[in-house]
Amino acid sequence: MAIAFRIIAGRDDQSVALLAWPIAWGETGVMSFMIDQQDRVYQANLGEESAAKAQEITRFTPDADAGWQVAEP
Repeated sequence: MAIAFRIIAGRDDQSVALLAWPIAWGETGVMSFMIDQQDRVYQANLGEESAAKAQEITRFTPDADAGWQVAEP
């Protein structure tokens, strides 16, 4: 699986989180992930525009209305 990732702000200004998304949606995967400093992992299928949507995310806000859900092991 080929992914891109970057560090984003956490829920508060004292923390950070990791945001990861597939480089080629549908070919290298379909799920994007957010992981906070407490190792909580959330996933969402952001669709074919995953890369553009990921660039718009600047803070760890795994909103269920936006499709984010807790990732099950």
